[in-house]
Amino acid sequence: MTTTSDERTEELHCTEYADGSGRVVMMYDPENSNAWIRSCVTVPVER
Repeated sequence: MTTTSDERTEELHCTEYADGSGRVVMMYDPENSNAWIRSCVTVPVER
């Protein structure tokens, strides 16, 4: 969640998936489609 200048609380939309390097979470503010946040967690792979 994020707080705007007038103190309203907005929900962020969130998508989670796995890629070659680990788990990826993409979040964006529906009020501002240019405000993307990408978070990636690398997990070890057993070979």
